[in-house]
Amino acid sequence: MRLLGEEKNARKGEQLWIFVYYDERLFAQSVQKREAQGANPFQDPLTHLFSRAYFELELTRLDVPRQLPLSLIMADMNAFKLVNDLLGHRYGDLLLQKVAAKLRETYRREDIVARFGGDEFVILLPKTPYEEAVNLARRFPSFLEFPSKLGPFPVSLAFGVATKTLPHQNVWSVLQEAEKAMYHEKIAGRRSLERRIITLLREYLEKEIYPLEPRMGTFAKLALALKLAKVLSFSEEENERFLRLLLFHDVGKVALPVELLKKPAVELHPAEWTVVRSHSEVGYRIASQLAELMPVANAILSFRERWDGRGYPRGLRGREIPFLSRPVLSSMLMKL
Repeated sequence: MRLLGEEKNARKGEQLWIFVYYDERLFAQSVQKREAQGANPFQDPLTHLFSRAYFELELTRLDVPRQLPLSLIMADMNAFKLVNDLLGHRYGDLLLQKVAAKLRETYRREDIVARFGGDEFVILLPKTPYEEAVNLARRFPSFLEFPSKLGPFPVSLAFGVATKTLPHQNVWSVLQEAEKAMYHEKIAGRRSLERRIITLLREYLEKEIYPLEPRMGTFAKLALALKLAKVLSFSEEENERFLRLLLFHDVGKVALPVELLKKPAVELHPAEWTVVRSHSEVGYRIASQLAELMPVANAILSFRERWDGRGYPRGLRGREIPFLSRPVLSSMLMKL
C-alpha cells in the first residue's frame, strides 16, 4: 500500500493536502483478471469494432495537417429502442452485431470504424474529401432486412458527414457537425422505416395474434368502425383514430411469447398472467414511438380498463378512461 501526499495552495494562503491510497496488489490482480478474460480496451466487446476510446485516440493522433482533409461519418440506427421493445434486448444486440459487420464490409480497410456508444457508430477517414466521404456513406444500403419472429425486420441507419479541411479547425467541432447532420437525416428518413414496421406489425397481428381469440377480420373491423363513427357522430379525425385503435389495440402482444397467449386465461399462473397483462404498457411504448400510432397510444394503454375500475393496467374507472377505450366501445368489439 502506498500513501501519496500532495500539497497545493488554496485561497487565502491556506494549504490543502490530498491523500491517494494506491494498493499495488489489488491493481495488479485487476489487470491480470482483465488480461485473463481477454479484455481489450480498444475493441468493443459486443460488435468487435474499435471502441470509442480507440477512436478518440486515433482522432487526436490523425489531427495533423498531413492527414487533411479529415472526414468523419456518424451513423445511428433508426428506431433502435423500438426494436428492443418489440423483439427484446438480445435481438437488439444481434442487430448491432450484424450492422457492425455490414459497416466493416462497406468501408475501406484504412478507414477506422468504431462503435461510438449505444446504437451509434463513427467512421474516421483520413485524407478523404467531403464529397468522397458522402459517396462512401451512400454505399451503405438504404434498408437491411434481418430474420425475426415478425418476419423480415427492416433496419436503416442515418448518416451525417463533416470534414476538416483547414489546420485551425477544431476536429471535435467537426465531429459535432457530423452528429448534427446525422440527426437531421434521422428525422427526415424515419417515416419510411416506420411505414415498413407498421405493415409488418399489422400482418403479424392478423396472422398470429388475433386468430388466438374470437376476433373480427380487418374488413369487419373497418365496417364496425364506420358504423360506430356514424352513430356517435365522430369527426373525420376521431374516425381515423378509432380505425387505428381497432387495428392495433393489441400491438403489445407481439412482444409476448405466443405460447403464453395460446393458453386459456383460467390456466395461466399468476406470474404468467402478469406477463400477459403487460401487453397494454408494451403496446403504449410501441405506439408512442410510431408517428401513425402516437395519437392512439393512450387509448391502447387503456383499452383493457373497465367501467367499474377492475380492468388493467391502471385500474381506471368511469370517465377516467379515454373515450375511445371505454367499454361501451370495446365491449362491442369483444362480442363480435
